Amino acid sequence: MTIEEAINEHLRNYPGLVGNNVKPGFITLGQTLPAISYARVSHNPTQHRSSRRAYHSRDRFQFDVWASTYGGVVNTRNVLKDAMADFARDSNPRVDVALIADDRDAYEAEPSRWRAIVDFQITYSEDD
Repeated sequence: MTIEEAINEHLRNYPGLVGNNVKPGFITLGQTLPAISYARVSHNPTQHRSSRRAYHSRDRFQFDVWASTYGGVVNTRNVLKDAMADFARDSNPRVDVALIADDRDAYEAEPSRWRAIVDFQITYSEDD
C-alpha cells in the first residue's frame, strides 16, 4: 500500500468526515459537497548510505476541504484535523505522525463554494 492509498483509506473510514467524498487530485464541478481532495506537494526522503532506496520520508500533502457554506467548510476542516491527528499505522506504510504545516481559507465565486486548504507534514516509512 502506498502512502496515498493509506491516506485515502483512513479518511474514507474516519467517522463524521465525508465518507467516499475523498479524492486524490481534484474534485469536479458536479461533486457532492462537502468533499476533500488531496495531493502530495513535496517529497523529502531520507536515505542511508547503506541503501540505494530511501525508506523514510517526510512529505507535505495539501488537503482541500470543499463546502457550499463557510460553516460547512469550518466543520469539515475541524474533523479533518482530528482525523489526521489520529493518522498512525504500524503496517506498511508505517505512519509516525501528521503535523499541520499550514491552514487557510478561500472562496470561489464561480461555482460559489468555500475552500479550506490545510497542509500536513506526514512522516512515514515504506518497505518494498
